[in-house]
Amino acid sequence: MSLVSERSPFRPVPETSNAAFHAAFFMLCACVPWLNPVAGGAMTPAIPLLTGWMCISLLFLAFPSWRSSPSAVYAGAFIVVASLGGLVFDRAWQLLALGMLMIGAAAAVGARMAQDDAAVAAQGHKPALYAGVRLIAWAWLLAGLLNAGIGLLQYFQHTAWLGDLVNHAAAGQVYGNLRQRNQYATLMNIALWALWYLWQCGALQQLVGRWLGRHGGTLLAWLLMLPLAVCMALTLSRTGLVQLAVLLVLLAWWDWRRPAGERHESQPSRPAVMLWLGAILVAYLAAGYVMPHLAGMTDILVRLEGKDSRACISRTVLWSNVLQLTAQKPWTGWGWGELDYAHYYANYPGTRFCDMLDNAHNLPLHLAVELGAPLALLFCAVVLVWLWRSRPWAEQSPARQLMWGVLAAIGVHSLLEYPLWYAPFQLACGLTLGALWATAARTRGQKTPAGRLPQAARAVEQGAATGVATEGATTGSPVVAPAERHWLKAQYAVAVLMLLGLFYASFDFVRVTQLYTAPEDRVWPFASNTVAQASRTPLYQNAVRFAGISTIPLTEQNAAEQLAQAQRLMHFSPEARVVERIIKALQLLGREAEAQQAIAHFRTVYPREFADWEREQH
Repeated sequence: MSLVSERSPFRPVPETSNAAFHAAFFMLCACVPWLNPVAGGAMTPAIPLLTGWMCISLLFLAFPSWRSSPSAVYAGAFIVVASLGGLVFDRAWQLLALGMLMIGAAAAVGARMAQDDAAVAAQGHKPALYAGVRLIAWAWLLAGLLNAGIGLLQYFQHTAWLGDLVNHAAAGQVYGNLRQRNQYATLMNIALWALWYLWQCGALQQLVGRWLGRHGGTLLAWLLMLPLAVCMALTLSRTGLVQLAVLLVLLAWWDWRRPAGERHESQPSRPAVMLWLGAILVAYLAAGYVMPHLAGMTDILVRLEGKDSRACISRTVLWSNVLQLTAQKPWTGWGWGELDYAHYYANYPGTRFCDMLDNAHNLPLHLAVELGAPLALLFCAVVLVWLWRSRPWAEQSPARQLMWGVLAAIGVHSLLEYPLWYAPFQLACGLTLGALWATAARTRGQKTPAGRLPQAARAVEQGAATGVATEGATTGSPVVAPAERHWLKAQYAVAVLMLLGLFYASFDFVRVTQLYTAPEDRVWPFASNTVAQASRTPLYQNAVRFAGISTIPLTEQNAAEQLAQAQRLMHFSPEARVVERIIKALQLLGREAEAQQAIAHFRTVYPREFADWEREQH
């Protein structure tokens, strides 16, 4: 029996049930953020965000990175301090820092998976079916297939029997449990990348070869490709179409460059890969055009022409507005989280984006409008230099090709929306960055030197070569160098702090949401004196103030205080009801000129809501 665990190079081979438990735990935590169906009610984005962050923290605690570098230590320390500072001082950028913290934690997990693979390969062992980068790919594929099943049920209106386990969509709508079709299309692309990798590395053949013969992996790759391609097409997502084009081009290019002599017997041949890629395109085009026509719905051609939505919500109008806002404060920006506030009070010479605008739907542009053009240009320069030095187009490793492909899908999405504001994409982005970082040395034709392997891996390797078990191999505790031991302890400490913080944030969330719950349905600890209890929250003060708009009557005595509260809320969520509160408070205070200005702007920004409000006044 080998002394090297399939899960980790630093522990003895576990029992099969123990290895299966670790794989199942990883799969569960990696899939739940993509499958969480709960998002309704007050403070809608908080539930999936807290759930996803909890899963990332659990993965970080269970699978920390074995090896560090000075840059990783400094970056990690900066992000942790920034996150704590944002929370303690209640800064608007606290969510930015926390998001970076979650991406960093996921990167440590991705690095761990790649490090495990590297150590096992260095010792000449065959990679396990459910370990390392393969485990990441299986999680992405499973999340994609489950959401594909949900999407097909949504399209044909057969989700009722699943109750609250899934989101229920209107006829012809497909978005799985992600509740947004562009996010759903990105997941389908990620799952296709994972499927290709598992086919390429022989995992599919290893899974079904004994039952389906030497072509079992290819057959499974075709069968699993169909629901992913069909569901991506049914979203009618233009973002998904661009991502699919990137996938087809990259995979065709990489496979064409691979020398025939480097293909092992379990890898698909070049004609098989090209035929598979062509089948993806055919399935996509057929599903995107034929199925909507049969159902009497909008097809992909209408979506591409942009005829299925109002002109004022197009991205060209949105980006035009954001560029005008950027021009007003080009150096420092409007401040993190201030785009919706700036957009509400702006007067544009041309068409106005006719909805709330809290994101530029383009990551560099969003950084420019909120943090300033210099920082946005610096970010773009860093990314371009990194890409140029990494040379992903010349990549040879299938595992790294997978990570580049997933990163490309998220990158395309980030140029058209804001996926990195959501936990599933923070997890996916972090896993890819961590795996790419951990395998960067081998991309330059270097093998990982023995001195770069963690001491535990070297000890186990030497024990395996001599037939003598080392202390770490026999006791099950890893033998690590002092620096590596400190790195592990630091990661464990941060992971525990993250979990404790998220548990408190969840408690605080339940406490505050009672303000938005009918008295008879409130949770019993907060059923009495609800407002006073919720007001003690250190995390959701804006949500408490927002609830006050509906629960606190506006009088001449409290008009000044409520006006100040409403004006602060405009930075949090400049909705019509907040504007109405400001107008009424100004009128009660006798500030008619300001009230008339607010009414005129209200009419321009929210014409429908203004018409409803005006009818109520009469």
